[in-house]
Amino acid sequence: MIRIDVLRKVPEDLTLHWLVGVEQDDKKGWRVRIVTCGVSSGKFAMWSVPIGLFPVLALGYRFSEGRLLPITYGEYSEVIVPNLAAGEEINSSDIPPELYSFEGKSHGVQRLLRYRVGQVEYLVPTMELIRSLFLHNKTLANHIMQPGGIMTLFRPVEPGFHPRLQLDYTQQMPVRSLKRSFILEFSWLAVDPDGQRAWDSVYERTFKQKYMTFDPPDLHDCGIKFRGVRKGNQWLILEISEFTGKRVPCDVLYFSHPSLGKTITVRMPKSQPKRRGPDGGSSSGDVPVIDTVGSGSRTDVHQPALPILTRTSIFDREIEVRRVDKKDRIRVIRRRNKGAAGTSENEGRTGKYRGSGKTPPPKVSVSPESLHDDLLPMEFQVLAVEKGEGADDLRRLMQVIRTMANGLIDVRVLTALCRLETGQAFSMVGRRQRLCLVAVFFQKKTFPVVLLDVEHSNKMALSTLLLRFKGSIGLRDIENHILLILHRLDCRGGRWDVTENEGDQLAHYERLRKVMRPDPGGNEQQQNGVWAEKLRKKLFEVPGRLDITGESWSDCVVILK
Repeated sequence: MIRIDVLRKVPEDLTLHWLVGVEQDDKKGWRVRIVTCGVSSGKFAMWSVPIGLFPVLALGYRFSEGRLLPITYGEYSEVIVPNLAAGEEINSSDIPPELYSFEGKSHGVQRLLRYRVGQVEYLVPTMELIRSLFLHNKTLANHIMQPGGIMTLFRPVEPGFHPRLQLDYTQQMPVRSLKRSFILEFSWLAVDPDGQRAWDSVYERTFKQKYMTFDPPDLHDCGIKFRGVRKGNQWLILEISEFTGKRVPCDVLYFSHPSLGKTITVRMPKSQPKRRGPDGGSSSGDVPVIDTVGSGSRTDVHQPALPILTRTSIFDREIEVRRVDKKDRIRVIRRRNKGAAGTSENEGRTGKYRGSGKTPPPKVSVSPESLHDDLLPMEFQVLAVEKGEGADDLRRLMQVIRTMANGLIDVRVLTALCRLETGQAFSMVGRRQRLCLVAVFFQKKTFPVVLLDVEHSNKMALSTLLLRFKGSIGLRDIENHILLILHRLDCRGGRWDVTENEGDQLAHYERLRKVMRPDPGGNEQQQNGVWAEKLRKKLFEVPGRLDITGESWSDCVVILK
């Protein structure tokens, strides 16, 4: 994860509540204005951060001492928009306060696109559309407000369809960004006429404005998977995780980069490692701190790419993507030099030094690279390669929970997806983090109940875990306990580690072997109703307790956030 420097000293957790356009600083660099809301105080505050952070700034993200937290609340759903370009542009002042509250503060003049599909209305902030369509790393974010800036990242190609397309990237594109999913997305926004026009319109329609907007691409039957908030038949989309409807502009795609080539291995004696401080690389196990004051970073085409995989790249068809090697690349493998004085002793000390946590976490920059700046650059990788059917199962379970919630009295339900921390094999699905559905039920007469369901990708069989807390407990303490349980799950290779002693102290744990039994040929809405009723009984009809649903199941009301 990341830690944003300007938010580190805030004494409470913060929720990213709104994005308020972009602005230029005194050095003509571009920055994003963000509005946060204190989780405890409810106070709003505005901050200015480098535009390079834009790819990892989605509404609803939460920060603790500047650190991005893995649990993100909201309802998850999907919709098929007939034409993405046909949305009606509205102002943020048009958002109903009961849908998304600004607590009496000014809504501002930010732009949203309104889509009506059937009887449901979807409001999508233009900044979220721009972020999810175009900003797949910090390099693209730093070029989105530069007229013609994308042309400096590759050798220009005639827009349109190419049976054989070759993209020759320049040194300005970090080589570690060149994954298959990123290359396909880049080809669409740089070569496809619709993608290119939409990209160019961001600068044309945003420059010198207090808001950020653009002309959406002409994507028909565009499928969108998202996290949002809902009230009645209205949705406000906070984060988009998947788009469909984009067409790849070629049959075969070749790409090259000045730093890519055939590898030649050379073995050399291992030299004594150098200690690297906060300005020279990672010297502790802590997460990197993103600088928010400086205007640039040093140049490094091999800069590390931090994986924060929140989106999936989907195109109309699969094509070949091939690399073109332009030169030989020498890879040096260093071996231990037994003759070097003090090598083993010093290396041992260095290992303790690097892992001791005594040095401050490294400070890195996502601002444009410059010959006059010293901070280390860092890139983001936000596109996940593997989609995973297990994630779809979690969204289906969220629908079941929503159906069940519509029949509960005086129960506040919070749903979220949590990304497992990296480190063990179980926490990863291919190259992305495994997800866990978190549902927290707050009741007036009893203590909170939590449901945890871990993604079942790679044919992983794991029961759903139910936590019944035995005393009053706040949301933050609940979250910390959930993260501890998931950490133990990861360390045990995908097996729950909850003991009776621990349960006696804090909560009672119960495994639910099969919450849902999907039937591909059945009626989805009817199945959801059946599963919702079964889940309600498992959650709330406990011997010795009153049924919180009362006598009438259909006349109940739920407070759902």
